[in-house]
Amino acid sequence: MFFAVLISIVLLLIVAFFLIKNNPSFKGFLGERKVNKMIRKFLPKNKYYLIPNATLVDDKKTTTQIDHIVVSRYGIFVIETKNYQGFISGDKYERKWRIRRNNKEYTFQNPLHQNYRHQKAVSYLTGIPEYKIFSLVVFMRGAEFSESVQGSVSYPYGLIDNIKRKRKILLSKNDVFHATKTLEERRFIRGYTTNKIHLLNLKRRFSL
Repeated sequence: MFFAVLISIVLLLIVAFFLIKNNPSFKGFLGERKVNKMIRKFLPKNKYYLIPNATLVDDKKTTTQIDHIVVSRYGIFVIETKNYQGFISGDKYERKWRIRRNNKEYTFQNPLHQNYRHQKAVSYLTGIPEYKIFSLVVFMRGAEFSESVQGSVSYPYGLIDNIKRKRKILLSKNDVFHATKTLEERRFIRGYTTNKIHLLNLKRRFSL
């Protein structure tokens, strides 16, 4: 009897593991966590300040959720992370991109459009001009891209290279301090309530 119960528990744990592993939200969390670790590891902390998972209110008074914000004297980097596997196609002007996997095709919001809204929110809150705020979209390994997508997105190591390529001083130390302070003060406290408010705003915006 004991061993039968034990086997049942083990089987339930295995099933739960695979369900969680394949859950899009969990996969997204893992992708964001990996990018956060890489930013902390490869970008000097005295030059780059990381604000992960920031939910902010934009100029339209609705919430927008930003995976990573990196503030530096070389500008502000607004980063959107996607942990999708499959062949991804689309172009920067399309509202939706497509991902093909296992002979099935799905659509998802163009992350370039999504991240442009993030840029505008950061500019609105900090007063930093948009041309000093850079949009970067990163996909985890396992994603492949059509020619129309290549050049608009990168893998994690490419993300670090793209940030390091920006060497022109765009912000004063005072700008960096006030932008970081403002974003830290204005972002919502992380947690269930923040995510719920953001989901309600998304449903209202897209009439879901």
